[in-house]
Amino acid sequence: MNTPAEAFRRLREQARRDRRPSHAPPSSRTLAAIDVRERLEARIRPVLDALRESLPELRPLRRTDSGAWVVGLVHPLTAEDRAGRAARPFSRLEFVVEVQPDCGTAAITVRGTTFDRDAPSRRHAFRIEELTDEAVDRVVEEASVDFARRWHAAADGAAERRVEAEA
Repeated sequence: MNTPAEAFRRLREQARRDRRPSHAPPSSRTLAAIDVRERLEARIRPVLDALRESLPELRPLRRTDSGAWVVGLVHPLTAEDRAGRAARPFSRLEFVVEVQPDCGTAAITVRGTTFDRDAPSRRHAFRIEELTDEAVDRVVEEASVDFARRWHAAADGAAERRVEAEA
């Protein structure tokens, strides 16, 4: 006769025998892709920190989007800001990092919006084995300087619009 204890013992033994790894170990390409993403973020982060120091209204941003890693700064709208858009318009500077280990490529897409006005997105693609820190630094610094220039120009215009809106 089958007792519950015997049934559970047989189930445990069967589970031990049939146990297979549930996940395959990550391939070296996957590990290389993670390494490249971390390397790119390490080059981007100090520049964003310096930009945030000069524009303290911006908040750090870190998220994923359709398989890509996004780091940047954002000046988000809150629910109470939506009624008075002239008071706090939306701004962001995002670096979208995509690594394709099977193709051996990496890309950084720069997205910027200053005071509700989108700047053209720019995409910079690299072969992973040819990727240099200098090339990444050039892309990040150029985008950050351009964003700061647009921010200051738009901030002056927004201040004028805010005075007009209040009048």
